[in-house]
Amino acid sequence: MSSKYAHLGRLGHCWRCGDSVQGYPDHDGQEVVLDVREAPTHLVPEDLRWRVNGNGIALPLGWTDPTDTVRIRHEPVCIASPRPGPEPLRKHLNRAHPVARGHENVAAALSDQLRGQNRNPTPDDVRTVPCPRCDAEPDFQCADTSGIPRTANHKERVAAFHQARYDAFPVPQVAGQTTRLLRPSRHQVRTIPCPRCPAPAGQPCTDNSGQPRTANHMERVDAYTSDI
Repeated sequence: MSSKYAHLGRLGHCWRCGDSVQGYPDHDGQEVVLDVREAPTHLVPEDLRWRVNGNGIALPLGWTDPTDTVRIRHEPVCIASPRPGPEPLRKHLNRAHPVARGHENVAAALSDQLRGQNRNPTPDDVRTVPCPRCDAEPDFQCADTSGIPRTANHKERVAAFHQARYDAFPVPQVAGQTTRLLRPSRHQVRTIPCPRCPAPAGQPCTDNSGQPRTANHMERVDAYTSDI
């Protein structure tokens, strides 16, 4: 589960290491750049401890319950920081669980965009990209071989739209590890061969009897989404 109020931060990237960070205003309106990960209080020096309130304001904590977890300023835990923070804290943040929580916090910050992007596109949405089959320009209908406008978009244009949307969506990075949040379409995944079954690029996966499957194998989806 993501941190409370993680969705209220301004999502960005560290200019040094490329990791995802979140900016929150403090009480004076100055931006505080927090790491997307959390750590137990006892590992974090008092001057690095922060929490975010329900108004999206970053508050310095100082002393707090040592069993709690806190947010941290990013700079001291940045792998490229000229003034690195305590080594035990940095080691903890690079473990699997804090990294996974960091990705959850980024997903929470992008939740509104994800809801909009994962829906099925309308014909007008698809027409925001050119058609690779009939060369129709953006905002114009596809045309048949006689040059007559078509009501439906060519399937190649639909595939191009999905790919453009997928490529343009932010790719979070936490501790140098990236992950795709936007689901690729079935046809996008089929642009690569399946590592589980003999399906080549462009063809559906097959079951143990050699019959085509409607869904792609998860191994194929994983191979596609890791290729970034």
